[in-house]
Amino acid sequence: MGSYGIGYAVGKAGLFKAAGILAVELGDKGITAYNVHPGFIATERMALHTAELEGLDLSYAAPPEVCGAVAAWLANDPTDNPPRNGTNIESQQFCAERNLVPSWTPAGRYAAGGGRAGKVAADN
Repeated sequence: MGSYGIGYAVGKAGLFKAAGILAVELGDKGITAYNVHPGFIATERMALHTAELEGLDLSYAAPPEVCGAVAAWLANDPTDNPPRNGTNIESQQFCAERNLVPSWTPAGRYAAGGGRAGKVAADN
């Protein structure tokens, strides 16, 4: 199997509680922390190796810009209804709700009117 190993999964799981702990310990100092879950992202590695080995359809994967746009939005200290400090952010849902990457059409559960997440306006 060509996907990630147990060590990778355990490491990611260990960080799952980090944002909540940081929010409690440092929130009164103005520190804001979020766990940003990228979801299914079409990375270069996936395109080169994993997709073929695993039989993944990357047309349903979001481009990396989606997670980047969410991280940038959060880092710019948003004032229009920011998430609660210490929460987990599903980047694709968050991005779709706020239309942070207008050229991206979400797929699956985030698709408003259908479409494929791996496609941006320039590809259509």
